[in-house]
Amino acid sequence: MNAIKKIFKNVRSRVWAILTCVLIPLLLILSIVSMGIIPKVFENLLGTDPSSGRGESQFATEGIKTKKDSLSYANEVNKKICEEGFVLLKNEGGVLPLKTSSSAKKKISVFGKNSVNLVYGGSGSGAGDLTGAKTIYESLTAADYEYNQQLKSFYESSASGSGRPKNLAIEAGIPSGFATGETPVSSYSDALKNTFSDYSDLALVVISRTCGEGNDVPTTMKNTQGAYSENDHYLELDRNEQDMLKMVCENFEKVVLVINSSQTMELGFLDGVADGDDTVIDYDFASGIQAAIWIGGPGLSGILALGEILNGTVNPSGRTVDTYARDFTKSPAYVNFGCVSEDNGKATSDAYTLGGKKQEAWYSDYEEGIYVGYRYYETRGAENVTGGEGESWYTNNVVYPFGYGLSYSQFNWTIKDKTALDGSELKKDSEATVTVRVDMDAASEIAGKDVVQLYVRAPYTDGGIEKADRVLCAFAKTDIIEPGDGCDVTLTFDAYDLASYDSEGVKVNGGGYVLEKGQYEFLVNKNAHETVDSFKMYVENDIVFETNVTDTKVSNLFGDVDDQLTEQLSRSNWNATWPQARTAEQRAVDVSFLNKVNNKETNNPITADSEEVKNSNLKLASKKDKENSVKLSELVGKDYDDELWDSFLECLTLNTIMDMTKMAAFGTPAIDYIGKPKTIEPDGPVGFAQFMSVTGSEVFETCAYASECVTGSTFNVKLAEEMGVAIGIESVIGDTKDTYSGWYAPGINIHRTPFGGRNYEYFSEDATLNGLMAASEVKGAWSKGVYAYMKHFVANDSETHRNGVCVWMTEQTLREIYLKPFEIAVKKSDGGAKGVMSSFNRLGTLWTGGDWRLLTQVLRNEWGFEGCVITDFKTGSYMDIRQMAYAGGDLYLNNQPADSWASKSNKTDVYVAKNAAKNYLYVVANSNAMGGIGDNYSTRLADWKIALICVDCLVTAGLAVWGVFAVSGALKKESEDAVEIKQIEE
Repeated sequence: MNAIKKIFKNVRSRVWAILTCVLIPLLLILSIVSMGIIPKVFENLLGTDPSSGRGESQFATEGIKTKKDSLSYANEVNKKICEEGFVLLKNEGGVLPLKTSSSAKKKISVFGKNSVNLVYGGSGSGAGDLTGAKTIYESLTAADYEYNQQLKSFYESSASGSGRPKNLAIEAGIPSGFATGETPVSSYSDALKNTFSDYSDLALVVISRTCGEGNDVPTTMKNTQGAYSENDHYLELDRNEQDMLKMVCENFEKVVLVINSSQTMELGFLDGVADGDDTVIDYDFASGIQAAIWIGGPGLSGILALGEILNGTVNPSGRTVDTYARDFTKSPAYVNFGCVSEDNGKATSDAYTLGGKKQEAWYSDYEEGIYVGYRYYETRGAENVTGGEGESWYTNNVVYPFGYGLSYSQFNWTIKDKTALDGSELKKDSEATVTVRVDMDAASEIAGKDVVQLYVRAPYTDGGIEKADRVLCAFAKTDIIEPGDGCDVTLTFDAYDLASYDSEGVKVNGGGYVLEKGQYEFLVNKNAHETVDSFKMYVENDIVFETNVTDTKVSNLFGDVDDQLTEQLSRSNWNATWPQARTAEQRAVDVSFLNKVNNKETNNPITADSEEVKNSNLKLASKKDKENSVKLSELVGKDYDDELWDSFLECLTLNTIMDMTKMAAFGTPAIDYIGKPKTIEPDGPVGFAQFMSVTGSEVFETCAYASECVTGSTFNVKLAEEMGVAIGIESVIGDTKDTYSGWYAPGINIHRTPFGGRNYEYFSEDATLNGLMAASEVKGAWSKGVYAYMKHFVANDSETHRNGVCVWMTEQTLREIYLKPFEIAVKKSDGGAKGVMSSFNRLGTLWTGGDWRLLTQVLRNEWGFEGCVITDFKTGSYMDIRQMAYAGGDLYLNNQPADSWASKSNKTDVYVAKNAAKNYLYVVANSNAMGGIGDNYSTRLADWKIALICVDCLVTAGLAVWGVFAVSGALKKESEDAVEIKQIEE
């Protein structure tokens, strides 16, 4: 005790003691937390353990060997996507193309604050590295135009304002407005206006809209600078944009509007037809806008396509992926979408209440049923059909139909062998092929591509199974056609593609897919509204599809998911069945309902006495068995049902399975004893983007592709596949040491309304287009060994309260609209569909990631899916890992500690755990993660871990050495002082 007092009496030894007591615990805690408790968090931020010893992959990269070259190739593909995906909406008087030459360059003035700050994509999982993104000005220069430098400098300066904010304004969880950031006309000086005449060959006006993960598009402009009224919404022109357009139209003879928004906007001003309720917008300037081009979010390189379209180097061939309605608030889904203020005529909240108090539980009612997008507008606007109100109604409600887009050329179509199709019978196993001859008029001046769309009009009975007047069943895009030349395109569909789901038992007791007897009219269309030709086929008797691709019987599984619907829209009487927001009484629930919402029990009926459990090999390895393991490399190329899988799974310990599956955020670790390599599995739908990474140590120099809706607007499945291949090439090259074997994409949810916050990362409002484009992307990626986790399964169509929101819809709506894209992608990706990501929301009261009906009965048993299901990022306790595993989910997208839910003594736990391991490892075994794996493959600690260990050692050693000197010095000093005191006393 005296020695300790002597030490702390000395200043230097006291400083050492204090620092030691602080630094050692801090370093110990940091080391334990970063490498023991939550290693995934730090690995996602700083990098996982690197590997060595990979040989050359069996997956070819088409001669591309470096990161730089793979990025260059990806940017070329992205530019092609934008060349075919940008949509020419308007072109009066042939103002475009504006041809130019180096000897007589056209001079352009570019307007809009956002012209110097384009929206290239979205945020969250759809965000990419935009370093080096091309600008609209680079696009114009490359197209041999000159632009107004002073106008550009003005927008780049603070004199034009601060621009759009980076984040949405949120009030109590409700997006409350988002400023466009457009410059007020009063900010334009006379000197600046005087430059207009020097660059007057064309005025290019850019308007932009942005949104992202976690927020839906604001349906109010409350407290928003530039808005006319808080009752406006973000997808309308604000005051500053309208004033700018008026100013431009007054000063320029040729005006082209560029719409830089992945969200559909209200564009009624382009044709000057008001919807009857709009008393704010002055349409006088509309006639001054001769042309309009939609560019969505163009990604890194895509904006270069704009200049090529303007000068005619590229003939536009994109088509709209959504219906452009005049008034978005009149959509049947609007009243039940998200939650906004009561001033907008909607419920004050989408929260359930108990005893008048809001609960942490939310709902979303899909009362519009199957009438989403064009299925509503084309049905209600049709002539001479049930529910059809005719062309006048249509004109007053739709600006541009789904599938619309202009070209610089004129095309003529002819259905070949029409007589053989007309009047023929559709049978259960029918596969029909329609060949359309597409010829470009000889008077056209520019070669280009065209899109042929095939819609089916099924027989409808008032009060029977709900059916839209027309549904897209096939489409095709031509190759490049020269003036005076042509080509054939083939559109194929089968009888099942035309079937409706009878959830009400009108024709199929217990529910099922049925092709009702009667006449089926096929419309060969330019877009959803404009028919070029048609033919008719018939079904003699009702055809019921008892099973899908497997022997599993198809019947109603989700009968409880429509329990809380009070309305269901029907074309038999639009007004009487029109969706309504819930009343306060309808939002009120009792404790038993909340208990049901919070219940984490599995709905999988399996028990230890089930035949599949009793007949299964439940053997697992112990630690001492590891040395004699079957290696994963022996399973490469083996079928899912190969007997060797049993032997392999016997080699896994339960701890290995738990460690691999319960913390699988953005990849899984290497497992040396079975020869499993580490995997890197980045987001997202516009290309590899591990946005959590601080160091960029693994995911770097990858392409940020155009928004998915731009890819969708190409209507080109070959190009979608080419994008998948480009993703695959980037993947094989990976971080130059390890591949990017998994990919959290593509997003294939539905644009239920224009206000969906993540519409930019989904293809369209149509299930068929989404499914076929996704299937092609997935197929292309899988050709290079990339397993794509198609997302979000299912009905993640809005961001408001997405974490656990209870979604209510009929089973017909679920199967025909929201499940359909996933079904198509699984079946038509040529075996490439190996991954699915479940969603945040619930179906009824049950979380999708923990719903056995969805992940096993539908996905695996009905559709025959063989692959891995991962959850979306673990954000709440409702996302229960045990419930996930029993539902048929395999990986928990989580980077923090999770319970090892399985017990070795519980037979059903072991059975479920082994299935999860097999589903994932089957995918890994056949992916590029195994490319080049040999006996020399190994991993080592990540540099940051080594650095942390070194710091631990150095600091500890340093403190120890310092301590020796400090303590000995203190004791020596104390001894010397004692001697000196004694001498003085003597």
